[in-house]
Amino acid sequence: MKLTLIFLIVILFLSIPSSFSSTKNKLTVSYSDNFALPYELEIDSNQSYLLSQSYSWIRDQSSRYNLIGYSIDDGGFIQISRTARGNFTIDIPMDRPHSIVLFAIPQFPLAVAGVSNYEFVPNSPTEDNWFDSNTEVKISHPTVVERSDDTREVITGWTLDNGEVHFVKDDVSGILLTDAILMTDSHQINFYSKIQYKVDVISDYGDAFGSGWYDVNSNVSISVKSPNDVLFGKIFDGWEGPNVKLQENPSVIVIDSPKTIMARWNYDYTPLVFTLVIGASLIFFIKYRRKTKESKIKQEEKTMAKAIISDDKYDLELAGFLEKKTLEGLESYLLEGIIDETRYSRIKKSLQS
Repeated sequence: MKLTLIFLIVILFLSIPSSFSSTKNKLTVSYSDNFALPYELEIDSNQSYLLSQSYSWIRDQSSRYNLIGYSIDDGGFIQISRTARGNFTIDIPMDRPHSIVLFAIPQFPLAVAGVSNYEFVPNSPTEDNWFDSNTEVKISHPTVVERSDDTREVITGWTLDNGEVHFVKDDVSGILLTDAILMTDSHQINFYSKIQYKVDVISDYGDAFGSGWYDVNSNVSISVKSPNDVLFGKIFDGWEGPNVKLQENPSVIVIDSPKTIMARWNYDYTPLVFTLVIGASLIFFIKYRRKTKESKIKQEEKTMAKAIISDDKYDLELAGFLEKKTLEGLESYLLEGIIDETRYSRIKKSLQS
């Protein structure tokens, strides 16, 4: 009886349909150009497999591989969006065997030192500083970078892999574009620059010279041309500015920081006094001449009267004009604070007497 029961159980088990048994399918993963070792997996036929592959992986100490696409079951190449980091994944149903081929390309890094706001031309396909093998790359950078209103950085040259220096011409308005770099290995670009400071040389009078942008620690000559003022003389009295106390004109300064340097002046009253004295003397002379001519008119013949009156009218007009101009100049000196109220009143009174 027991043997009969066991036999029936065995027959029942063997009669179960094959669909209830577990079968597996093979997944083969390989790399074009043997960029990595292939591998195989046995996956249950009723499952799917999530294939995961790093976008980038190490090739050697100076290069890496970067994933660019794949093919499945000997089909066409399928391109993917490239990136430098993370994992690319694809869900594969394993209802039948599959063969996946992954495509990658070698990349080399291009390091940049000495500057910060540079650009690659063209940009890296992986949005970093790695570039595909055998491609050409240039680096773009402004020749001048404004650090502040009075300080700037000027690019003077660059080197590739510490080789020959490529000097940059003095161009403060352009863009530096390096030579093309063939990416068959890792490379490093070093940029060299200098700091320049702005110098403003100013003066309330005359013409000041020496303003501009200058290299750090350079020697610069500054000067000022005295104004041509015939009525009110001005005497140069030295320079004032940050760490600047100089008396000579011209003078030489050392550019160790941005600077605003002003010329000092003293006033020379000699031309003013001389002008006032001459003006007063002319007015006195004209008035005296007028009085003299008035007395002569009474004594001369009537035939000469018209000529004398005409001449006298000219003298009066000239005297009035000189008096007016002298008083206008005197009033302007009062308004500018060159002379005080007391001196103004005294001089005015003497002119009008």
